[in-house]
Amino acid sequence: MQNLPRHAALFAAVLTAFCAGAALPAHAQDMTHSEPMLPDDATRIAAVSGTLFDTTGAPVLGNPEGSITLVEFFDYNCHFCRRNLTSVENLVAGDGRIRVILREWPIMGADSVAVARLSLASRLQGKYAEFHHALMAQRGKANRALALRIAREIGLDSDRLERDAAQPWVDRHLEQSLEMGRALDLRGTPSWIIGDRAIFGFMSGGDLQEVLAETPAETLTDPRTDAQ
Repeated sequence: MQNLPRHAALFAAVLTAFCAGAALPAHAQDMTHSEPMLPDDATRIAAVSGTLFDTTGAPVLGNPEGSITLVEFFDYNCHFCRRNLTSVENLVAGDGRIRVILREWPIMGADSVAVARLSLASRLQGKYAEFHHALMAQRGKANRALALRIAREIGLDSDRLERDAAQPWVDRHLEQSLEMGRALDLRGTPSWIIGDRAIFGFMSGGDLQEVLAETPAETLTDPRTDAQ
């Protein structure tokens, strides 16, 4: 077994402690419907927009240059995140204007952290979307061993994947997700940033379409682009 670098192991421990302290897994498992968060969401979102909408180190589903931007915070061990897979994939397949920025936010323990690292690393082999789909579609507990088995099944070089998972940019993505989760006062997974609102919980395809329809179009664009 390949050992993760010391800084990665420490980060996994920090996330595990945060997870236990905030009791977020209970929220993630108990929510059956989405609900809006606090009325000052817009202010919180604006404060972190520079990082939130930066795709340098974040995966994107749909059109990377899309004019409509959603952000999803998720964990591979979150049941409702898995249920959201079809909703998200159908949404981007049906509208070429949409891009979904994925923030790996492994708040449900060390296994989730290990899987998130491998998932992010798959970007360097050009198979993130395929790997993400396979991880979300499986029914068992997501952990390192399962993720590596799935990686090999879809043609990823698992040795390279583990090496790439230890790169500093992977750490930074996870650290940024944790920092933004706190700054946005997110309750658990899945959490969505849509327009100037933060929304917590599972959303069906119909729910997503409804939220997009009632959200002012100007708030759905990347604010960094508007500022240029």
